[in-house]
Amino acid sequence: WQYSSRSIRLFKLQMKFGLTIWICSFLNLTCSPPIEIPQYFNSWKECVVEAQKLSVELINTTDDINQYRLATKYICKEVYVQGA
Repeated sequence: WQYSSRSIRLFKLQMKFGLTIWICSFLNLTCSPPIEIPQYFNSWKECVVEAQKLSVELINTTDDINQYRLATKYICKEVYVQGA
């Protein structure tokens, strides 16, 4: 068995960032189940920017913001995916 540059590339892993976001109540200190975004981001910055956009979208589409003092919490976590 000989390795070619193509076969080596098939196993190369790339670092990406995965985004998980929650809606939390600061009134009763609880959070929703995590929402895992089915997309990987190439950089920490891309992940954080998307988290901010989704946070605004979630807050703007939730009716009980004031009643339950809702806000979002998120994490951008390093993941390794197989490169193309």
